[in-house]
Amino acid sequence: MLYLKKLISHGRVRACYYHPEHTYLCVKVALNPKNLKLLQKEIDNNTLFQEKLSPYIPQYYRLIETDKGTGLESDLIRDDDQTLSPRLVDWLEKGCTFDTSLLSQFQDFFQRLFKYHLWFYDFNDENFLIQTH
Repeated sequence: MLYLKKLISHGRVRACYYHPEHTYLCVKVALNPKNLKLLQKEIDNNTLFQEKLSPYIPQYYRLIETDKGTGLESDLIRDDDQTLSPRLVDWLEKGCTFDTSLLSQFQDFFQRLFKYHLWFYDFNDENFLIQTH
């Protein structure tokens, strides 16, 4: 069992914690036991999403038991300087703007969603990260 100590952030469905054993991973825990099926569904769909949406989504690995409940191990998204990549909403609040490269990446991402008929449950600016390379 993993003991989760450092919260990164949380939404309505999950809380995201730093992985206590691996700095390159995080653990997403369902806040309500009724949402555990969503974690398994994400793992089940991850192969398809990796095939169609890579490099825009993190890799999901496995479900693990934690002191906070069942969690989903996932890549922790960091910038080149090793800081956490900011959420889109926070990035925009800092006054950052879209350059041509970022706009083309968003365009490619949305074109892939439409092309492959992929839809997400909670599609909002708090669930996108802007990673700087």
